[in-house]
Amino acid sequence: MNAAKSPLVDQEKIRFYEENGFLRLEECLTSEDVEDLRNLVERYVKSGFKRAIVQYGRNPEYDKVFHQVVNVWRESEDFRRHVFNPRLAEAARLLSRSRAVRLWHDHLLIKPPKDSKPTTWHQDLPYWPMREEGALSCWIPLQDVDERNGTIMFIPGSHRVGRLPPST
Repeated sequence: MNAAKSPLVDQEKIRFYEENGFLRLEECLTSEDVEDLRNLVERYVKSGFKRAIVQYGRNPEYDKVFHQVVNVWRESEDFRRHVFNPRLAEAARLLSRSRAVRLWHDHLLIKPPKDSKPTTWHQDLPYWPMREEGALSCWIPLQDVDERNGTIMFIPGSHRVGRLPPST
């Protein structure tokens, strides 16, 4: 698909992304998609994950930042349908100026209620075992977020400083 013809990502949005290192796309998912994802996550958190990689329960202090579950798409066709959403894939392809994209993994970050700690400023890339250019992530909040309860924040242009060491 040509970026100029895409209703989701046009040349102006690509320029903004390249300049700032982030982009807000509210049109990618419907409110029904988000509600379905919210319900799926609640159901799987209650029942326990079977094939996903659960990365919490090892460090109680770190678990206060968030619980992590990776490759949830393996759990069910319902998750798979959302993770491999063609609109998300096309937006990623256009923003990375690639012929195609591939999924490294999906990643649930579940903030515990009440006793959660803030996530420190960091770059994601140092935590990813890859060298490819153009790697990007897509954050989908499953509840309303603001500065009081944990919205994601970016430093515009910080992607151009290069790879920083992991934060502790």
